Amino acid sequence: MPVSLLTMAPPTNLSFVPQKKAQIHMTETIAVLFIFFILILFGLIFYAQFQKSAFKEKAEELLQKRATETMLKVLFLPELACSERSLSEDNCFELAKVQAVVDRKLFEGGTGVPTEIDQEKRDYYFSIFSYATIKVQQLSVDAADENDESYVLYDHPLLKFTKSEPTFFIVALKEAPDTYHFASLDVTVYS
Repeated sequence: MPVSLLTMAPPTNLSFVPQKKAQIHMTETIAVLFIFFILILFGLIFYAQFQKSAFKEKAEELLQKRATETMLKVLFLPELACSERSLSEDNCFELAKVQAVVDRKLFEGGTGVPTEIDQEKRDYYFSIFSYATIKVQQLSVDAADENDESYVLYDHPLLKFTKSEPTFFIVALKEAPDTYHFASLDVTVYS
């Protein structure tokens, strides 16, 4: 059986040393890459947390803005405003108009059998107020008087809301030509 002399030659140390240095360099490169990717991972986690908190702040800011806008829409509704000879008073609701809105459920679409007109009213006021609760609370001058009447003008809360933003404003409630009461306009919006 023929034997080759090349296969029987003992390995030399010169070929083993460069291979060991290459292994050390490769291990160092892998360690540097591992640390680099760990730093990138920490940066991404920090950025995600920052974005999450910024998103929550922006959502809260938008809810407050919507509450203010809804409050302003209610304050300037001609259905409630005090008016005499085509002149309107600022921050004033007529008590008769408020009671009519509550009794007839004008903002809710009416009473009785639902009709197409009632649905149109409901859709119209929902496009103005969205998910909100609007109340007018008559305030008395005497602290002992607990006969303050509350009128719920619009009540359409979001069923599973995560946050609500109440907004309050003091208005005049006109009962007769020269009789005024204080009232609190409470608008709560939901998200």
